[in-house]
Amino acid sequence: MAKKHGPNKENLEATRRAFLAIARKEFSEVGYYKASTAKIVAESGMARGSLYYHFGDKKGLFRAVYEEIAYESQKAVKSRIVNSGNTWDGLMAGCLSCLDFCTSQDSRRIIVDVYTALSYKERMEILKRTVLHDLQQQLKAALAQGYFKGHDLEPLSIILLGFLSEAGRSFELSDDVLKAREDIGRNFVMLMEKARA
Repeated sequence: MAKKHGPNKENLEATRRAFLAIARKEFSEVGYYKASTAKIVAESGMARGSLYYHFGDKKGLFRAVYEEIAYESQKAVKSRIVNSGNTWDGLMAGCLSCLDFCTSQDSRRIIVDVYTALSYKERMEILKRTVLHDLQQQLKAALAQGYFKGHDLEPLSIILLGFLSEAGRSFELSDDVLKAREDIGRNFVMLMEKARA
């Protein structure tokens, strides 16, 4: 039997990666709503049908870019947690790592736009598999050690995520992102120190 010709796994993945890189740049520079799939396709040098094959549409492409950012954030959070000395320090390091990640120019605008481009359910499906999963594990360990007495994991993790998300989104409006990160980080630590008892 003759071998069938057509796209192989390596070519498909290379095409997918190329679209993601170009789209991430486009979404971070002009935002989701002004981003042009025609421009992304033209820059890729591939057929429009190839974009639809991999992502379905503009929203599917944006979702894939956001998911990639969430996995990158998760990796940074895990690294900071692992390198901390104890459960509390791990939780704080993980949270502050989320804020650090939001200072990056190539992810900030996407993090802002995701709140209107994707539904809450879509965002949470991604976050529960990525960065929220690791923060919840660290928070669970903190609860087991007696921190946050009387609190439950699920609502506490949603409150924590809400704080970090809104703080990270606020950097998009700041004239001095690093100073804003420093101020918010300092206030976050003070708040958490008061709440942990």
